[in-house]
Amino acid sequence: MHTKVPMSLVTAYNSAVVEIHLADGVYSVSPAEKQGASAIPSALGSYAWVITAHNPGSKVLADTVNTERHAQLLADVRATGCAHFNAIGRSEDGAWHEASVAIVGLGEAAIMGLARKYGQLAVFRIDQEGAQVVWASG
Repeated sequence: MHTKVPMSLVTAYNSAVVEIHLADGVYSVSPAEKQGASAIPSALGSYAWVITAHNPGSKVLADTVNTERHAQLLADVRATGCAHFNAIGRSEDGAWHEASVAIVGLGEAAIMGLARKYGQLAVFRIDQEGAQVVWASG
């Protein structure tokens, strides 16, 4: 874990709910819950990453700025050629939410590059074990 992340943010990331909008419905998962080996939808392959461009460094930005950042992130994701889906990262109670992107099969170095580019403290890895918070370094 990134040593400069306040415990309140560690708790928030670990209790977040990730919703991925697939053709056949919404797949929801949280690091707080462990999933079974068959839990990941086939559309996500063996793993997917979920990332946002909103609120870099957990500093709240205006909605218009976050919308522009999300559009830039989508362009970067499309350039990878990887399958991707709209997603939302949110608090358990839904009071906090951020538009996100689920990216299928992107390598860890590439997702960490995107995390750094967009100032994100962490991303989520979705696989057969469920969701895990992966802290960005650097």
